[in-house]
Amino acid sequence: KIMYDIDYPLENYNLNIRINNYTSELTLNSTNYFEYYYKVEEIGPNNITITFEETDYFEGNIIKATFYVTKINTNMQTNITFEKMKYNHNITITGKLNDKHNNKITRATIKIILNNIEDSIITNENGFNYTFKSKIIGINNITIRYDGNDWYTPCTINTSFNIEKEDVIVIPDPINEVPA
Repeated sequence: KIMYDIDYPLENYNLNIRINNYTSELTLNSTNYFEYYYKVEEIGPNNITITFEETDYFEGNIIKATFYVTKINTNMQTNITFEKMKYNHNITITGKLNDKHNNKITRATIKIILNNIEDSIITNENGFNYTFKSKIIGINNITIRYDGNDWYTPCTINTSFNIEKEDVIVIPDPINEVPA
């Protein structure tokens, strides 16, 4: 609300609103209240200047303020499924990347680092899905990482699993009798 010493309507007077490098002009109504909606385009400090230009009847006034915009926190849920935790079998990692309000984050790059070998996939409406063959016997370390972007914070999940040797069954062919 804009106020002066008297409760005089400033209807049809203008305010200039500048947020960072974007300027807009508003015309006041008879209540002297105003609303202005702005889609934030910068993380960090955002400067706002509201200017009421001097008129024949009113002195001008400038108000300056700063508001801060922070990145939105993210979280990731994953699930690892497998045929068998044995050598050369498929292992699938599925997951979802959401913001702190549980909104899906799509078209984001997820890095999968398996035993120091990095690959990447892109999230979609269903999250992400990554399948690979188990090739290392023993403990396998995996990092599933979202590096964040201009608007979202990064998040990482680290886990490990054990791959066992594949069972081998030896079945001999029948042995024919050999005459003595």
